[in-house]
Amino acid sequence: MGTDVDQELWRDPGASVAERVKDLMSKMTIEEKTGQLYGLWLGVDEQTVRWRHTRATWDGRQRVEGVLARGVGQLTRPYGTAPVEPVVGAQALARAQGEIMARAARHTCARARGVPYRRVGVEGAVYPSPLCWGATFDPELIERLGAHIGQLMRRLGVHQGLAPVLDVVRDLRWGRTEETIGEDPYLVGTIGSAYVEVSSRPAWSPL
Repeated sequence: MGTDVDQELWRDPGASVAERVKDLMSKMTIEEKTGQLYGLWLGVDEQTVRWRHTRATWDGRQRVEGVLARGVGQLTRPYGTAPVEPVVGAQALARAQGEIMARAARHTCARARGVPYRRVGVEGAVYPSPLCWGATFDPELIERLGAHIGQLMRRLGVHQGLAPVLDVVRDLRWGRTEETIGEDPYLVGTIGSAYVEVSSRPAWSPL
């Protein structure tokens, strides 16, 4: 005999996405919905293969517990600000998502978010910065790069990437110039759209 939980439409993989979303949204409280707008910046303890909040003071842990009870929309840099072994990072991420799903009433799974052009693991591929993308003037090359980055992130369980930065930079006093593609709007648009075109294919979101 199935339980009420088993019979909930939003849990039924045989139902359409639209039906499952409608059913889930009708059951979520305001707190749970706003919880999906919240993210936690995580680190990884390689000794215990467990995730930890990067600011996990006692007060910080108390706030995290309160957040997890309502659900979390995303996990920021789940492989840690400092590089970790990919396998260790993947195990810690899976454990974190499992714990979040177990604590949240609707068992919504937080999506992992990362910064694609940074190292996501000790053995991760390292690509040139976006300024170098612009310097190539070669959108086809950037398509190849974007496709590979998207595949790599997906394999590591990361579903959102903070790239590309499409700001047109013309003043070097801005402190994060290296994250931009260049100073010409046409160049930025061409190179940026080439990256987005391939990295936003199914199962991968560049947002």
